Amino acid sequence: MEACFLPLPDDDNALILREDTARYGLPMPATFQKWASRPTDAPCEIPYTLVGRKAAMTAGTLRRVREAMTFRHAAERTAMRAQRASAA
Repeated sequence: MEACFLPLPDDDNALILREDTARYGLPMPATFQKWASRPTDAPCEIPYTLVGRKAAMTAGTLRRVREAMTFRHAAERTAMRAQRASAA
């Protein structure tokens, strides 16, 4: 069975709950939760909005996360990790 991910909404301002991020082919909610408490570990800035007691991010923010986590090869990923570590 292949994993079928939902497409992100066209509206960049559409809110997506953190608990639903994996449905869009993004990291698991626990990863986003870790990045919220340790922003220097995140691949890019990830602002969130509280909706009741739940965290939500805009579709535009999630697109930026996807772009920041897309690499052409392992060396590119290693270089980005080193760059984030030196910035912290």
